[in-house]
Amino acid sequence: MKKIITSKSEKFLEQYLNNASPTGFESPGQKLWMDYMRPYTDEFIIDNYGSVAAVINPGMPYKYIILPAMALFICEEMAVQIT
Repeated sequence: MKKIITSKSEKFLEQYLNNASPTGFESPGQKLWMDYMRPYTDEFIIDNYGSVAAVINPGMPYKYIILPAMALFICEEMAVQIT
């Protein structure tokens, strides 16, 4: 069986979950997330409120958008699997 959680993703999970990014001060967590997602995405969208999303296939009829909240949910699921 192929290992889903690599040492890189486990390190990201630890950094992301231990990063202090309360409401209104999300920038440090967003930077961690963007740095981790950069190799897997084509571009990022940052709105006027500071929300960020990663986009795969921009300008195409079918796009895939990944939000940090999804990443946090995935990290929480991964953490449950690890412990």
